[in-house]
Amino acid sequence: MTSITRREALQFAAAITLAAMRPQLAMGMPAQSNGYGTDPTLLTPVATWSRILTEAQRALFTALCDIVLPAAGAHPSASQVGVVDFLDEWVSAPYPAMQRDCQLLMSGAAELDRRMQERYATPFANASAVQQREIFESLFGADLPLRNFPARVVNLISGGYYTTTAGYADMGYVGNRAMAVFPAPTANVIQQIDAAIANLAKRW
Repeated sequence: MTSITRREALQFAAAITLAAMRPQLAMGMPAQSNGYGTDPTLLTPVATWSRILTEAQRALFTALCDIVLPAAGAHPSASQVGVVDFLDEWVSAPYPAMQRDCQLLMSGAAELDRRMQERYATPFANASAVQQREIFESLFGADLPLRNFPARVVNLISGGYYTTTAGYADMGYVGNRAMAVFPAPTANVIQQIDAAIANLAKRW
């Protein structure tokens, strides 16, 4: 079987996650307060809530964006296409699922800063790329309640990136087009996707 890169693994995982989420996104989500409501305008969506990330937190998550999906060839990094804005809107949303993510991401960000200060005496956002990657990787396999933080960050950043024009180009998505036939994926492609999902957390 041909090996695939970490970026390709993230493409597969993002595509599968977004496909699974599509029915939920179409139905909408009930808002607690100041949300989209039960019938959002999908053609011109506007988030009605204020953003909560501080400049320091945005700098930290910007660094994480480029750890997860750095620039590669003609494809820009996650930070270059504004994924940190997506994260800011996500954790600021008043919905229960986003609020749970907010608590997890804020706790994880604080722990990244704490570990960076303890080891290198500098904030996470000010450290070198090598130091940032080292500290981020140290959270894989962390004890509760941060055990899910690294995987959730990867999932959100990948989801944000692969719903941008640059992300579509990266994965070779060309949109709707007329086709005479709809060929099924080959057995080799299915095998690669299964392996990528099973080993995603190990590809750091």
